[in-house]
Amino acid sequence: MIHRWKKYQELLEARRREIAEELASKRAQIAIERGGDELDRMRNFSERELAIRTIDRLSALLAQLDLALERIREGTFGTCRACGRPIGARRLNAVPWSSLCLPCQEAADRGDLEAA
Repeated sequence: MIHRWKKYQELLEARRREIAEELASKRAQIAIERGGDELDRMRNFSERELAIRTIDRLSALLAQLDLALERIREGTFGTCRACGRPIGARRLNAVPWSSLCLPCQEAADRGDLEAA
């Protein structure tokens, strides 16, 4: 079963490495700087806040990539976690870590379905 999804597995692993490196870089950038005038402190605070939001976003994406790789190992990759139907190739090519088919994702986005 893994062989069927080898292309996606390689793509997910490569994306995971990129995200992990970017995450490590962002974490290293969050240094608390002291001193300077009020404007410098406000700028530093804003930059740290932005870096923290970026870290949160990257961490969430990393978790989604890990779950997609786990689904490949389990043999459930490419199957919608909500309805059980296959996730279309176009969707997997666009967002390979997708766990929902497009109709179920749209329902989840509207709040009509809890995201899987």
